[in-house]
Amino acid sequence: MKRTFIIVFLFICFVLLPPSAVRALSPVVQYQDLVAGNGESGYKDGAFYSAEFNQPTGIVLNADESVIYVADKENNLIRAVLLKEKNKVITIAGSVDAGRQDGPLTVSSFNQPKDLVFLPNDRIAVFDLGNQLIRLVDLKKKAVSTVAGGGKTGQTEGEALKVQLGAIWNLVYYEKDSCLYFSVPDQGVLQRLDLDSGEIETVLKNNPFVPHPKALCVANGKFYVSDSQLQSVYEFLPPPRGKSLDLTVGSNSNVNLKPVCQSPASILGLAGSGKVLYAYQPDLKFPIYRLFPNPGPVSFVSGWGFLIAHEYSGRDDAPGQLMPALKNTTLVTSSWGQIGFIFDPRSVGRFYVTNLHYSIIAAIKDNFAKGNPDGLTDLEYPYSKPVGTFRILICGRSYLNFKEDERVFYEPEAVKEVETRDNVLITLAKHMEVELNTQSALDDNPIHFQVLDNCLRVNNLLDESYYTDPDLCAKYDFDLVLILQDDQELQSIFQYLLVNPVDSDGIPVSQLDPEFILKPNMEKSMKTYPDFIQYLLSKKLVVNMSNRFPDFYVDDILRDSKAREMFLKIQGQPLKMLKKKMNGMRTSGGKVPQLVFCYFDPGGGDGFFTNELQRSFWRDLCQEEGVAFVDLCDDFAVLGMTYHPYSVDVGHFTPNGMNLFNRILLFELNRNKIIPTKPPDP
Repeated sequence: MKRTFIIVFLFICFVLLPPSAVRALSPVVQYQDLVAGNGESGYKDGAFYSAEFNQPTGIVLNADESVIYVADKENNLIRAVLLKEKNKVITIAGSVDAGRQDGPLTVSSFNQPKDLVFLPNDRIAVFDLGNQLIRLVDLKKKAVSTVAGGGKTGQTEGEALKVQLGAIWNLVYYEKDSCLYFSVPDQGVLQRLDLDSGEIETVLKNNPFVPHPKALCVANGKFYVSDSQLQSVYEFLPPPRGKSLDLTVGSNSNVNLKPVCQSPASILGLAGSGKVLYAYQPDLKFPIYRLFPNPGPVSFVSGWGFLIAHEYSGRDDAPGQLMPALKNTTLVTSSWGQIGFIFDPRSVGRFYVTNLHYSIIAAIKDNFAKGNPDGLTDLEYPYSKPVGTFRILICGRSYLNFKEDERVFYEPEAVKEVETRDNVLITLAKHMEVELNTQSALDDNPIHFQVLDNCLRVNNLLDESYYTDPDLCAKYDFDLVLILQDDQELQSIFQYLLVNPVDSDGIPVSQLDPEFILKPNMEKSMKTYPDFIQYLLSKKLVVNMSNRFPDFYVDDILRDSKAREMFLKIQGQPLKMLKKKMNGMRTSGGKVPQLVFCYFDPGGGDGFFTNELQRSFWRDLCQEEGVAFVDLCDDFAVLGMTYHPYSVDVGHFTPNGMNLFNRILLFELNRNKIIPTKPPDP
């Protein structure tokens, strides 16, 4: 009987009762993000948001930038954050019990590992602070060995294992001479370990420009060094290996230090990539300083896209201490308050930092180092698309990023905030990007989205998209191109048809021809669309051609079936040719970039409801050319009065209106299954 009861009980538990859902989340990659850690000091592997560290200090990326290795100092461990596995945290080497055991990773031990550097052949050099040793973690051999330190008191050069190491602050690997360099500020020296010969030599000592070498960085093949007390940063050109050096006080023999920039405070860490270099400072207000280009304190941005002010009323510790990613109160009170600070080469201006206050690894992004080099109204993005990323290009006119302050409705004389109108982080593209990445994190969807803004300040959006979008797709590897067409364009399109002559494909040429513009309208019409214009004149659908701007009303043109058919052909030509170009392209995943046409009438100004003549025109045009058509008009009509005021000045949105625009657009894209729910093929 007892046995029968147990069997029935197990059957109910495992068969009839549904299994409890296990919650999982994916990491966000945006402006200020959690990379790993739950804010509690401890030791736990697993999901990035539940893992625990205890005073993580040094961090380093592996060669393919898929893993962050962490010196978990107070746990005496080397940990790893697996970026391709949703930032899962694992332990690589060491034991929570301090020691100095070499051998297999599983039996090795450290005593407060503090700084890391990644070496060729999948090796990690570790400064083991408690043991005053440089250890080597060989990931291929799965073993730990000691390569420097543990020698006699007072011996600072020679055979590495016979040298007594000092209090090393930074380690860097310089590929040009295959040496490991390390700074010892309290001894005033910069030394190097020849990994081939196993010899240590001093390359900088008693130098008047860098008397106490501290922060080191190798970026873009250049070696940078700064002093622990001074603010200058130098490019250091190491002397040849084994060359005798004159290191007497005041001597500069064989030492090449080239001043490159200066920080307003002393420097704890340097991080760089390409032609960008940053300093981490013991400054609660401005912890991150951009050394070049465009020197200045880094402005931080919330997930909403607004700047976090550099000063708050009554708060002297802003913004650094108000940002959880940068809250390091021990940083300025302890000489050993070192943090990990490295560049993320997959994203322009983004870096990883360790956080001593919360025992976490975080990421922050400098969004204002420089603008987009290809004319996009956006940030700079690397051309190479990170693995697992879905890239979207949105094309439209000024309504994509021109915003009005709501106060114009209530305070007509209110000054419009420059930050609100010109901040590229509160455009539609950035709203979409943040919202998509937020939803991915909550859905445990490992896709990362990047949305770029191609704001075209032209009258004919399709013509300009034809000329710009294919080149942008080739450079940025876009998966999806969205053309966002508003209801204002058709009324002004006739004037645009008389601006430039058309090319052999029947599309107005892209370069403005001032001489052509000055010609009489009738003469210009002969080089643009003569049959169409002659028909309009014959039906008196356009009058006063001698005026600079002829008189016409687009709805009258659309009511005439023949005029509408001719107009559809003219407007459909650039869309047809754009689709043809894109059909000949392939993304890095081997797919054709998707082209989607979205039409909207924002309302909120002269009216809330849609012009059916114009909506059906754009719908028929897309159907004729085989392009997906997404209609946003009914959404705006239903919600317009509820959210009024949200749009003024011929369709330009307020900041809250931009939120509404984003919500409607994403809803319709998801409803039409245009936004992916799984990562693109690698």
